[in-house]
Amino acid sequence: MKWSYFYIELLFLSILTVSCYDEKDLEPSNIVSSYSVPQGTHDYDDVIVDIYDQYSSCLLYKFTDKDTYWTPSGWMNGSLGEEGTNGYIVTPADENYVGQQVDLLQNAWFSFYSDEFLKEFLPVKIMLCSNIDSVYAEYDFSDARKNPYAKILKRQITINIDNNTIDYFKAQSEQVGIPYQTLINLYLRDCASNKRKIQILWSSESEKAGA
Repeated sequence: MKWSYFYIELLFLSILTVSCYDEKDLEPSNIVSSYSVPQGTHDYDDVIVDIYDQYSSCLLYKFTDKDTYWTPSGWMNGSLGEEGTNGYIVTPADENYVGQQVDLLQNAWFSFYSDEFLKEFLPVKIMLCSNIDSVYAEYDFSDARKNPYAKILKRQITINIDNNTIDYFKAQSEQVGIPYQTLINLYLRDCASNKRKIQILWSSESEKAGA
């Protein structure tokens, strides 16, 4: 019992030691942005600056391909044509309509949240676009060679095969690199295609034939 009390006291002292450790509060590092606002001299640029000053979020209508297409999954700039790749194609906003886009963001998005929420959760940058198209690469198989075995249907059955026969086809399988079940099917198919007749010799007949 004394040893049990001793261990409990040590555990209690360890917890007190850890809980009394005075650790400084962690502070997030400053986010370095490669953009600055305003990007122009339009009337809506003043609104964009106000949004940045209030929420630290840049509304951008001028941006580079790097900011558009680079994602954690890789480069997502889709391309059209025979050598097309999956991704998307972005067209920057028409500066004649950026003001309307800013109004839409304020009325349909910002107005539903508190200033504290927007300041904490708005992204560092919001890119304004006039068009975003998804691109999916397609393959043309119209001139491809048709599979000659596509019309051959298979039906699963259960069949009892003696061990010697299975061992034989397994040995052949190791030589040619084809599953032994496939070899058995190919052999039977060859018999059917060439209409081979099955010859069955009973043991007595086999002995006579051997004699």
